[in-house]
Amino acid sequence: MINGVCNFCGQLLLVEADTQKDADWKATNICDCGQSKHQTEINKLEIKLNNLIGKNAESNGIFTEVEKNVYKYIFDAAMLVLNKDIEQAQFKVDGTTVTITAKGDKGASINRTKKTTCKEEF
Repeated sequence: MINGVCNFCGQLLLVEADTQKDADWKATNICDCGQSKHQTEINKLEIKLNNLIGKNAESNGIFTEVEKNVYKYIFDAAMLVLNKDIEQAQFKVDGTTVTITAKGDKGASINRTKKTTCKEEF
């Protein structure tokens, strides 16, 4: 067990780690200070965005990765939602709709939907 230091508030937390660097990283991730919690929300946001519109989007077999400049615009809008500057942002991209919505104090939800049409002729 090593004392790790939160990178944001400097609080010492006892964590299980092999190196001081690892201890500091773990301490920062488990610290309950506001900045650490906010960074955790940003990390979750990045994972969600990567799964829906980024490099991992194609793994679900439904969506494709968006262009890097489009990703940046959507990420920036998601940060505005996460920071409570706006309540919702919505983008139409590659035949899909990406919606980012504030969840109060619980971060933001991100959804990507694809409208499919079934047409039958007789």
